[in-house]
Order: sequence, then structure tokens, then C-alpha cells
Amino acid sequence: MRYSPIAKKIKALSEDIYIDWEKPSPASKEIPAWFKKIQAVNDEEHDMTIKKCIPFLDTLTTGYMFKTSADVIYDEEYNRFLENGVSETVTLHPTFQIENMEIDSNLHPLPYKWINKFMWQTPKGYSTMFLHPLNRTDLPFQSISGIVDTDDFPLSVQFPFFMKKGFSGLIPAGTPIIQAIPFKRDDWDLKFPDQEQSYEYEGFWNWFQPPMAKYKRQFWKRKRYQ
Repeated sequence: MRYSPIAKKIKALSEDIYIDWEKPSPASKEIPAWFKKIQAVNDEEHDMTIKKCIPFLDTLTTGYMFKTSADVIYDEEYNRFLENGVSETVTLHPTFQIENMEIDSNLHPLPYKWINKFMWQTPKGYSTMFLHPLNRTDLPFQSISGIVDTDDFPLSVQFPFFMKKGFSGLIPAGTPIIQAIPFKRDDWDLKFPDQEQSYEYEGFWNWFQPPMAKYKRQFWKRKRYQ
């Protein structure tokens, strides 16, 4: 895929050029193995599976992924991390900062923080949404979402997270921890137009007739992140 000359540019600046940190990469390069193994058509039902759901695929491929730069081992019994990298990958997050926050009962309430060593700079007028990798419920942690005005913010963004209960073991280097989706700060205004009749798509009944994949054929627009 060729890089578009009109594509918006994002700069990722390393805070230590002498260490080969795991670099953020397009999310399209980090599609999980379990998704790749799903059959496109269910043999028994003779119908398409989530593998053919373009909106779902878009969640896996939109934006960029920040990843762990070193292997880390989590010990659930002692609620601690053991690291093998040349620099700290995980640190504790102050608990008073999440006081009264509702925490999922499947998560340990002790907050940690992924250490990010890249300053993320978007063009003027663009912010970035940092969130747990979309639809990645297989990961043994839950990262916390946040929006940063990365066109002006001069520091690297750090990523708080919680560990899931019932997990002990290795989180290997290169594991996606945060999905970064840049967006333009437009103003929006929600409207409810006066309606004389209920909305109905005139082609509704043809939607379920061959040829299939009508959404991809007629409505989907390719998103490019290089």
C-alpha cells in the first residue's frame, strides 16, 4: 500500500535514542492470532461469521498500537511484576487518584501504569484517543482510556491499567497495551429533525439477498494508517 502524499503526519519521538524501544505500529499489523483463525463461514450454519464483519475488523485495524518493550511477569499472589528489560516497563499508579472510581469486579483494584517512552505529536487541530485495544478481551489486563490534545502536549502519555483476576504469568514483549486513534477536533451539534414518518431504509429487504457483503461493497471507506 502506497503512502498517500496528503496523509496527516504523526511524529513519535523517543525519549532515549540509545535504547531500541518497541515502536508504536499501525494497528493493522497487530491483528490477533485468534481472529485470523476464525473461519469466514460457519460450516454448520452456512452463514458468515464475525470474520466477515467489516465494522469489527475496523476496530482491530484503526489507528496505532503501543506495545510492551520487554517481557514482564505478573505474580498474582503477591500482586507484583517482575521485569527483564533494561528499563522499567511497569510502575505502580497512585491509588488516591482513582478513589471512588467504579472498578470491574473481575479486575484487581490496584492500579499500575505502562511506561511509554515515545512523545506522540499530532498535527495542529488533532487530538488522540488512547484506549484499551478494541475488542481485545483476551488480554490479561484492562488499560484505561483517555483523550490528550497531542498537538500541543509536550510530554509522553503514560497509560494506567488494572490486571485481571485469575492471571499469573508472562506478558511478552510486543504485546499491544494501548490503541491510539487520532481525530480532528471538530465542533458537533446533535439534531433531531422533524419527521412526518418513521425512518426506514428503502433497500432493507434486499440487504439480506445475494450478493452478500453489501456494507463493504457499497458503504465502507478504507482507513489508512502507515
